[in-house]
Amino acid sequence: MHVELSANESDNRRRFGCSVAESVVQCYAVADDARSAGDLLTAVLHDVGSAEVERVAQLTGALIDAGCTVIQFRDVGDGEPELRVALRQARIGDERIEIPR
Repeated sequence: MHVELSANESDNRRRFGCSVAESVVQCYAVADDARSAGDLLTAVLHDVGSAEVERVAQLTGALIDAGCTVIQFRDVGDGEPELRVALRQARIGDERIEIPR
């Protein structure tokens, strides 16, 4: 199973019709359903390059807390090195993230 949201507020509202916080809350319900079905939950996080890396790291932590097993980052742009540093500082290991090349 997977859920999708945007790393910044305006894009999340435009794409999904709700705030980022509301999307994270929805992840909790989907994670419960995934666990009940014996599935893993992947979060696809869009528009990463247009958000502050610290915010992305906080959001990633919130998604993991919500029950997401893997976070796939989309639209990272040139910010991948800074993002990886911010994730390490937030103690989020590489095994939890996927950044397509």
